Amino acid sequence: MPTAEISPARPLPTVWELPDELWEEIEPILDCFYPPARTGRPRADLRLVLDGIIHRLRSGCRWSQLPERFGAPSTVHGWFQRFAADGLLEEIWAYLMTECQELGGVESESSPPLPTAVLWWHSVFALVSFTVHRPL
Repeated sequence: MPTAEISPARPLPTVWELPDELWEEIEPILDCFYPPARTGRPRADLRLVLDGIIHRLRSGCRWSQLPERFGAPSTVHGWFQRFAADGLLEEIWAYLMTECQELGGVESESSPPLPTAVLWWHSVFALVSFTVHRPL
């Protein structure tokens, strides 16, 4: 029986901010959960918020130590709590898994290969699962 030649997997680069192609997939989900208000105070830049959340989860820094480029740490933390409570992170994960299934990239939970964006989001989702306090 012929065997497939397996080439060594290249490690994925460490991602500290959302790639443009992944942001284009996530932005409509965010707009569905949190549509921009027509009046009142403008909402925070949710791409910067997500980048700040990713930075915090990857670096392990305190919320108060987030670099200024992400905005006020209290704003980023507040949105993180809101995303977790509203199930947004699970919604994004479900969407990405559906997209992979439609592309034929997922046959079961352990079937490789998955697109880079999904692997990347999986690492973020895993960090979120350990970071969010969920009441019993």
